[in-house]
Amino acid sequence: MPAAQTEAGRWEFALSLGTGKVTTPLSNRDDLQGSVLPVISYYGERFFIENSFVGYSLVERDHWYLDLVGSLNDDGFFFELDGVNQFGWWDALGIERSHGVEFEGEAPADPPGTFEDIERNMSYMAGASVTWLTDLAELRLTVLTDVSGVHHGQEQHLSIRKSYSYQQWQFRWQLGALHKDQQINNYYYNLRPYELYNAETWFRLSDSWQYFYALTLSYQFDPHWAIQAFWQKNQLDKDLLKSPLLAQDHYYSRFIGVRYSF
Repeated sequence: MPAAQTEAGRWEFALSLGTGKVTTPLSNRDDLQGSVLPVISYYGERFFIENSFVGYSLVERDHWYLDLVGSLNDDGFFFELDGVNQFGWWDALGIERSHGVEFEGEAPADPPGTFEDIERNMSYMAGASVTWLTDLAELRLTVLTDVSGVHHGQEQHLSIRKSYSYQQWQFRWQLGALHKDQQINNYYYNLRPYELYNAETWFRLSDSWQYFYALTLSYQFDPHWAIQAFWQKNQLDKDLLKSPLLAQDHYYSRFIGVRYSF
């Protein structure tokens, strides 16, 4: 369960203003950039929500707990949020913008070999998460499956993190591994028959592992205002580079700014 900074049974609203960027691994696409990041959260006795992340606590013990959880799949963000100034209010809230319908047999609108106009839908994943609390660090295992009917894939997350506090300062490091099955990889990064126009070869992607590490630093001035900074690197499986949709096997996320909690 995410760490709550509010009383149980209350809604919390926060707004971060600053500079944020998520580089894209996709070919001929713009990075995700934005300056406004809202957070809407609620923590009840068992149910909790933070933007598009939701959960329900099944078991809570002193050193471990088990939750039912749901969240958006991150692969879809690169297709849905492509471009400058689109990573903001609606996207952080998990609200999906509508797009035109694309039909089988339709020729690609972009020049052959660039695939700039190829679209994929975001999917919603749900499953179970178990967390172990130790003196050294917090270890979490999460198993998710597609409940939105987009690709019917599954993914597993294993992460370890540790938080430190000193007066008004807070620091956290986190590292982990994500396993994604071939349904997810082929839905997002393979080409459809009507998208293979002038493509050199047909290919098939297998399941893959990716790794990440992240750092978070914040300074709390008072109950409302704080300065925060975040940085993360995700390393993708090099086998995914078989896809012409991908230009590189990694991407970075960063944000620095001020946060106001209402």
